[in-house]
Amino acid sequence: MIVRVLRLSFAIGALVGFAWIVRFWGSQLRSGAERGAASSGEVPLSDPTGRVFEPLPPGLLDTGAGVGLLLLAGYLAGRLCSRLKLAAVTGYLLLGVLVGPQVLGIIRAEEIGYLTLVNDLAISLIALTAGGEIRLSFLRESWKQVSTIAIVEAGGVLAGCLVLAPLVLSGAGIISDPWTAPSLAIAALVAVIAVANSPAIVVAVINELNARGTVSKLALAVTVCKDLLLVVVFTVTLALAATAVLGADESAGASAVVKDIAVHLGGSLVAGLVVGVVLAYSTRAFRQHLVFFVVFACFAIALGSEALHLEPLIVAIVAGMLMENLFGEVTEELFESIEELSLPVYCVFFGVAGTKLDLVSLADVWPWALVFVAGRAALVWATTTGACLLVETPRSCKQWLWSGFIPQAGIAVALATIVNEQFENEDFAEPLFGFILAIIAVHQLVGPVVFRLGLVLSKDDEPEARTQSGGETQADESRPQVE
Repeated sequence: MIVRVLRLSFAIGALVGFAWIVRFWGSQLRSGAERGAASSGEVPLSDPTGRVFEPLPPGLLDTGAGVGLLLLAGYLAGRLCSRLKLAAVTGYLLLGVLVGPQVLGIIRAEEIGYLTLVNDLAISLIALTAGGEIRLSFLRESWKQVSTIAIVEAGGVLAGCLVLAPLVLSGAGIISDPWTAPSLAIAALVAVIAVANSPAIVVAVINELNARGTVSKLALAVTVCKDLLLVVVFTVTLALAATAVLGADESAGASAVVKDIAVHLGGSLVAGLVVGVVLAYSTRAFRQHLVFFVVFACFAIALGSEALHLEPLIVAIVAGMLMENLFGEVTEELFESIEELSLPVYCVFFGVAGTKLDLVSLADVWPWALVFVAGRAALVWATTTGACLLVETPRSCKQWLWSGFIPQAGIAVALATIVNEQFENEDFAEPLFGFILAIIAVHQLVGPVVFRLGLVLSKDDEPEARTQSGGETQADESRPQVE
């Protein structure tokens, strides 16, 4: 094992080092060529109409190399973390941090924007996988457990963070008096965002371990239900906070935000049903080219949702649930193709997420951010364990289900961005945004490790059927793992 770890570490170091050298010398050569062209007075190229050709932005030219680095080095980093009994997602994230603009700068800030399309593809793909893992038969059998755990855990974390957030924000210097109405309103928004989880990380860790037990099923079902409920709670909290902080006149925009999000949610649900039916009936026609069909379908979900101001995560989750539960036999091969695409998509998606981690914000407020993270983790453990005691759940759920609710990622960032835009003219907006991003960054890095540990210790990563030799599972042969 030590030899393999060393080999993987050397390979990652060699790739990253080579990419850094190429990026450094490439920048020097490009700058020299541009200066030479300017000093020599060369006439720029033009088309027959006389229009001068504009060079492509440097960030766009270098994006392809960045994607290649995240794919290859990210894959190796994921394998290295797996060897070290860590989540592969952690490897993708850490590699993104290493090659991102705040450390080595191999992938620069201007390039990250061009990778948005890859993120959109990944979100749609991950959400389809999440929806396909939620079976109505399981929900019918476990609706009491799912609803009880979701309500108790979300409610308990929200109530606890309503007390914790004012104290932490005051200690960090973001608010002055923690118990005034405006300060409590701001703290309420932080508490709501603290309830958010990450379906993407949950799905990635479950697929990595090929976990198909009760802990993984409940964790995914509760996470999806919580996030759908969270959108509604957030809209109400945002409206109340805007009234308390900005006043009745200036908070008129908050009412518009509430209406937009309500339409946004309802439209996303309807669109998901339509997309699910269309994909199910189109699968037969593209059976020979399902991988390409899946890629184009995910891009269509992402771009169509953006054009219609819908939430691609909700659209794809609903579509996946519909296909799995109503057209299961027809779409079985479609979901297999989705799993085949999971590994490269995860490498790029979580690698890009790592490049976006704001290390500066984390460095400025890390003591208070860690206090909040620790308090939230304690609340998640206590409320989830208490909810599991209220309903009939296996012992493994009572001990380890809470680990699935630690990770945070995209949804929490989206909510934080909305808060920042709503209060952009206030003095506290920028430090508050940095504080929330610091908390999310910690959960992004720690959450996958905790959830993976929970699945392993609960033995949820062990499929029911095992062969007699070698310990290999039948499920491993039928469903590819994301390593």
